[in-house]
Amino acid sequence: MADRLTALAAALFDDHDALITLSAPGEATRLEEGPGSGAMSMPWSLCGLPTVSLPLLRGTNGMPIGVQLVGCQGGDRNLLRVAAWLTDTVTLNDKFTHEQA
Repeated sequence: MADRLTALAAALFDDHDALITLSAPGEATRLEEGPGSGAMSMPWSLCGLPTVSLPLLRGTNGMPIGVQLVGCQGGDRNLLRVAAWLTDTVTLNDKFTHEQA
């Protein structure tokens, strides 16, 4: 089954540099609540695909909501480039929004 998933996942990158998903089903958990869920990264890890999680959003409780980027197999360097671009873009947008307020 893992081989089938890996082949299907590879086709997702025919026209895309990276995929964007949530890192977890909701906000980050507090330390005293224990570890959060890894359910959103498990399928990608099973396929051997690189992922990076960025705490770019905030939930209603003020805790981070992670945005996960997924790259093609062996595409670690490109994935990190996309992650840097997204982080810069969100940071620039956030700064622009605060300056207008």
